[in-house]
Amino acid sequence: MATLGPELGASLRALAHGLGAARTWIVTADGLERVLDGLGDGNRAGTDGDLGGAGVVRRELLDAANELCDVKAWGKACREPAEVAKRSGLRGSDPARRNRLLVVDVSAVSCCGCAAVRWGAHLAVDDLSLVWEPGAGRPELRIVGVSRDAERTRPGIGTALDAAQAACIDQGWLDAETRVALARGVETLGERLRWRFDAAAAVAAFLSCHPRVAAVRYPGLADDACHETGAEILNGGFGPQVVYWAVGADGVADALGTSDALGTLGVADASAPTRVLVGDGDDPRTICEELERQLS
Repeated sequence: MATLGPELGASLRALAHGLGAARTWIVTADGLERVLDGLGDGNRAGTDGDLGGAGVVRRELLDAANELCDVKAWGKACREPAEVAKRSGLRGSDPARRNRLLVVDVSAVSCCGCAAVRWGAHLAVDDLSLVWEPGAGRPELRIVGVSRDAERTRPGIGTALDAAQAACIDQGWLDAETRVALARGVETLGERLRWRFDAAAAVAAFLSCHPRVAAVRYPGLADDACHETGAEILNGGFGPQVVYWAVGADGVADALGTSDALGTLGVADASAPTRVLVGDGDDPRTICEELERQLS
């Protein structure tokens, strides 16, 4: 079976540490979906699949409304009896969630932003696009970290991920040039993320004081509903994404209560929220100047 070369050893250990996992795999997006499909149908009580028959609960760490997933609460609910899950008050809790596998996508903050496995996820998934340095132009790959209890209770997970990683290598997605770019990106990832998180915090502070802004969602704001959870489970900051509603936007109160009320985020208008995503090296002063122009 094809394996990753020793040149990625330090990088993989760093990525595994970031996810809070003992082991990680690099796979294509399609390969990951096939593995997750084999784990079971997340909308039913379970299947008779090869990986143990349990369903899957999939959550994004930060959703379109910048609502933060409480990984600890979800992990507990997916591991404990159904009545415990119901008492937790988690949206959508039902008896079928018992012994489900919790898969958390941490791409919004990257694998260095949240050790999701350590906090309770069975699987943590990150889009490696944040790892590549600007201009690297690399393929869409995912890194997957798995908890020890998931490997112990669903031993087929490791085998499936081994096969998905081998296919990724055999198809040429992890050639020598890509491995070098990945290793270089991991070396600078922490510094780049800190810049993005700090810049996003500055943008959120600017928007929260703006007279033309009705509401802002950013876990780093002290009055944000997710601030306490974010302070506990996020590393190095509160992410690079800020969401806001301009004065006069429809449905702001509903949208702040549940992300289900949101439509697709896009350009600012009178009825939809706007997402500000800070990129590598973006100057928060320039971003705020542009926001001032749009809001005036």
